[in-house]
Amino acid sequence: MLKALRWYQPEEADAWWEQCSQRLHSDHLTRLYRALHTISRGKLREGFRLREAMMATMSRNRRTTMEPPRDIPEWTRQPLKEKSIAIWSEFGLGDEIFFMRFARIFREESGAARVVLVCHAPLVELYEASGEADQVVDSANAANFSGVDYWVFPHAIPAHLPLDLESLPSTVPYLRTAEHVPSKLPIVEKN
Repeated sequence: MLKALRWYQPEEADAWWEQCSQRLHSDHLTRLYRALHTISRGKLREGFRLREAMMATMSRNRRTTMEPPRDIPEWTRQPLKEKSIAIWSEFGLGDEIFFMRFARIFREESGAARVVLVCHAPLVELYEASGEADQVVDSANAANFSGVDYWVFPHAIPAHLPLDLESLPSTVPYLRTAEHVPSKLPIVEKN
């Protein structure tokens, strides 16, 4: 498989991942790596759908530190026009930062009236300063969360939106820091 990738034979690698997935259909890592390989080939929607199908068989605590609200439906491509949605905390800080960009897509392309970001505590100030969400909620304070029509895990978003690399928001940077955060770090000279 590595040889096919090294020699840039991605179709051959696709076939190998397909065969591995069929033979080891219950193996988590095989299914995950197939999804990641598909995503790396630029087939975002297909890759994230494979990933979501894999995650559907796992318990929520493998995905998040804070259980999503049981009384609010999970978003699976329902129309968002004049609705509100919460992008729920999932995995680590890097993933949360990457997927924060979907707040803008929900508002501008899907017509969501309100977008809430539920995130880990270290990201709250950064998210608030970015201005991408209408509300930012620390996941530690999300136990009694309410007031939205839907919630969604960040990695599920590309499985449900018609998305390709060209349609990602081109606004760079999409993160901004608070005014009181220095724009440059001090230079430390070595002796």
